[in-house]
Amino acid sequence: MSAGKSTYRWLSKIARSGPDWFVGSLQGRDNFSAWMVTLADAFRSSDFLLKFESISDPWQRSRFVGEKISELRKSFARLTPEAKSELGKRGETELRSGMELLSRDKRQLMELLQVVDP
Repeated sequence: MSAGKSTYRWLSKIARSGPDWFVGSLQGRDNFSAWMVTLADAFRSSDFLLKFESISDPWQRSRFVGEKISELRKSFARLTPEAKSELGKRGETELRSGMELLSRDKRQLMELLQVVDP
């Protein structure tokens, strides 16, 4: 999971919801990107992954993830607007990088298809 991919999925979903909702969501997208960066960083950390993998019971895993999200929510709420803005910029960078990679991969795939089936 990456912050960029999550932001892209979020924007794609709200784009189908209606123009007013989409415009309002775009205006608040920095906070969403900041939250997704926070989540992605926490869930990619080796400490979290080791602890998660050591738990075999699905209910305990679910509880562990829920507690982690609760901790993250509280720490995110304490962040300054500047810190959230920096995280939002990082999320935007990840989104743009991911979209560039997807565009390049799509272009290469289309070129391969044209070579195979002109």
